[in-house]
Amino acid sequence: MVEKNSRTVLVAAVLATLGTFGVVTTLSIHNNTLALSSDSSTTNTLDRFGVKEIYQTKDNKEWYVNMADPKNDPNFRNLNNINFAQNSDGSWRVSGGQIRMEAWSPEDQKWQNVEITEYAKIESGSNDLLQLYSRGGHHTSKDPCMGSAYKARLYGNGEAAWVKEVTHPAYSGNRGTVQATDSIQGKWIGFKAVIYNVVENGNTYVRLESYVDDSVTDANGNLVVKNNWKLASVVEDKGGWSTNNSDFDPNCGRSRDEILTGAGGTATQNIAAFRSDDLTWDFKYLSVREINPLQSVQLPQSSLLTVTNTTTPLTTEINNDIIGTNIPATNNVLGQSDCVYNMTGCTILVREQFPNVDRSITNISAVKLSFTKIGNNNGNIIIAISQDGHVLGSGTVNTDQFQPYADALGTVTIYPDANVEGRSFDVAVLTSETPEIAIGSVSVQ
Repeated sequence: MVEKNSRTVLVAAVLATLGTFGVVTTLSIHNNTLALSSDSSTTNTLDRFGVKEIYQTKDNKEWYVNMADPKNDPNFRNLNNINFAQNSDGSWRVSGGQIRMEAWSPEDQKWQNVEITEYAKIESGSNDLLQLYSRGGHHTSKDPCMGSAYKARLYGNGEAAWVKEVTHPAYSGNRGTVQATDSIQGKWIGFKAVIYNVVENGNTYVRLESYVDDSVTDANGNLVVKNNWKLASVVEDKGGWSTNNSDFDPNCGRSRDEILTGAGGTATQNIAAFRSDDLTWDFKYLSVREINPLQSVQLPQSSLLTVTNTTTPLTTEINNDIIGTNIPATNNVLGQSDCVYNMTGCTILVREQFPNVDRSITNISAVKLSFTKIGNNNGNIIIAISQDGHVLGSGTVNTDQFQPYADALGTVTIYPDANVEGRSFDVAVLTSETPEIAIGSVSVQ
């Protein structure tokens, strides 16, 4: 509990610029605590397998693997060179030099904005990498133009990243590399890839989000779905993400940094696929769903939290010398604090709604933070920008870099930039620890 002091004040001033977009994590408020979860659904919105959906299905267009007999499905293809064996728990073990299990879209209903899901367990092999991808067709040297894709990658050491294949096999470099979890060797992991188009200022870009559901292996090595999906890697392709590969085919009508806004594939169909190389692994609950990224399940608004709407100016009640500093950016949700990484409750220190009546604020890239330390206890302070119950971006700073019993001033980078689209939004200052700081108000510059 942080004790308020009328002689000290915290001011979070939003610095507005033009820029990015998208929902990153969700905001859930119960009994004055805020839980951050990398999941746009806070209700039990489950798919056919009982796996939580991040985004709502559009037009009932879904594909689910046949867990009784995966090969008995005309839309599940490219399986001939893969060894299949069913395990006692109902999962399937696959092995082969090149595994590219392709879930083809229905005729004339291509996959466009998709959420691809798998639960997997790596058993053995020389290339411990799982990949999920879409935005193209079957990858073959006979038709390099067909083999375009955005690919979500999950490595055996727990790192996640995205890569782009512009033409087959011309790759860009990895982007969005993060430590999503610990080693996934020999244990089950849930893995999702979300690919969708967004429009900003009349331009179409692509947003990529991957998620993991970890700690899902019981004492007997069996899968226990937790549905505790956490955001892993986020990338926005707005151009400049190029391939330098000599295999790039200029005859495909694409630039080297092409933004893959189209569905790709044949004239009538395309794929979402599950890939590995030189690996033996088990899978369960493969699925592909066409999604509406603007219709993630909304959070109920809580009436339990009330914050006095004060807008004390920065120059008021700041009595001591201000210590200026540049607060290092922590541009990764997983690196912020336990209450973000482990999805446990955080105590809200202050929360303020900004009406944004004149719609002048469209994008938030940083928060200016001013507060007074009233003791020696330190901890992480998290700034979260939310709208309609979803966190759009957040940043963090640890108070140990500031002197006790003194005023402090710094800037916290928000990642990703919070696109509030000229609408009202909330700024929450929260922590899972007990830093001794005095909290006053939140105001917008």
